[in-house]
Amino acid sequence: MQGRIIHYNDVEGKGLIATPLRQWLFHIGQWRSDVAPSPNQRVRLLLQDDRLLGVERVSSFDLFRSFVRIGVDRLSWPVLITHAAFVTSLVLAVPNGDAVLGALPATTTAQLSSRLPLLLACMAPLLPLLFWRQRLTWLALLLPLAAVLSWHWPYRDIQSLTELGAAFWLPLSCSAIAAALGLRHLFHSPQSVQR
Repeated sequence: MQGRIIHYNDVEGKGLIATPLRQWLFHIGQWRSDVAPSPNQRVRLLLQDDRLLGVERVSSFDLFRSFVRIGVDRLSWPVLITHAAFVTSLVLAVPNGDAVLGALPATTTAQLSSRLPLLLACMAPLLPLLFWRQRLTWLALLLPLAAVLSWHWPYRDIQSLTELGAAFWLPLSCSAIAAALGLRHLFHSPQSVQR
């Protein structure tokens, strides 16, 4: 079981840990880590028959791993894979003359502002990840599709779009799948219902 130290007195060597079920008193003799206990520290409780045997600090790596697990649970594997394919297709399209991102580096304000929709589209999954209780944040997954279409649509006619090749069609197909997944989560996701 994991919890958080809510109080610790250095002089007495005693503290209090809050867990979802209850609060636990502990003393320094039960501490099993190299770093001294301190308030707001995440800890793992070692229990036996509802008795506290020891307390150890949760490492930074374990905290990072749990954050990634929560993120994957909230976004779902199809969304992550599709968005990774979208970003990869943009990166692979850069050397192409008709690349989605264009020639790097952008030097003028006009070039930077024209790339802004694509840069925002690359960060689109952050909104559902951070604000997962809000149903409308799933609409952020429509940004990649809008960015790819807005990048090419005003400058090209239909015939030239067919000649673009993978620099256009791969990001377009990945962004269309991401948009469909975003709409599916918006309308059918039980975890995005407000509580």
